[in-house]
Amino acid sequence: MSQGGEGYSLCLKPHYAWVQNLFRLIPGARGYLAREKLREADILIRRHVASKLDEAARNVDQARQLLASLATQAAAAMTPMLSQFPAPVSPQGTAVLQALPVVSEKLRGLYSSLQVLSDDIAFADAGWAPVGAVQAIREDEIRKLCEYDDTMLGLAEQILRLSRSLLDAAARSDTGEVLSLAGQLEEAVSSLRALYDERREFLRFATTQKGPEAAARAAAAKAKEALGAALEKARTLLRRLTGRA
Repeated sequence: MSQGGEGYSLCLKPHYAWVQNLFRLIPGARGYLAREKLREADILIRRHVASKLDEAARNVDQARQLLASLATQAAAAMTPMLSQFPAPVSPQGTAVLQALPVVSEKLRGLYSSLQVLSDDIAFADAGWAPVGAVQAIREDEIRKLCEYDDTMLGLAEQILRLSRSLLDAAARSDTGEVLSLAGQLEEAVSSLRALYDERREFLRFATTQKGPEAAARAAAAKAKEALGAALEKARTLLRRLTGRA
């Protein structure tokens, strides 16, 4: 795939490994080259993130259904009317049966949160200004946007990894581990939500024509400096989830 501009090379620097992988995997994703490429790259990245969240949501729902099935089997074994030859229920079965109401409610809420976030990222307004106001963003803004993308993609990967671990724990009837992983997932989803919302605001700032007036420039600079809180929080969480200091 041929390179095509400064924005592309910036997003392929080693620091932006997730973005680099994305641009290599998705045909047509050439980075932030000029204003006509901004929307294209943004859409591809958001759809990629949403696909990870969709898979994570399916894993969470599958884990909930698996635990519900195990609990049903345990309940049937404990009820003589439902079993001709009642058998002793294993400690795991009893634990699942007892924990099911709490676990099921948490997983149902997590599944819903993942679905809503996926839909928002894939289909909601990405924060663009009106078409007539869109302009090519500057180098420093491209770098900042790549930082948002890098962290957003990294969080999506970690959410998917956690969901797979959660499904594995459900298959082992380890409700304690399921609840622990569900808590980590909730934190990661919340962080990704805040990060994406802030990324939208950054795009709104970066793609709006800046007026020549000194007051307008000062206000824009102040707004730009204020952005980044969710980015730093998400990066801290991502380092913790991946075990990096």
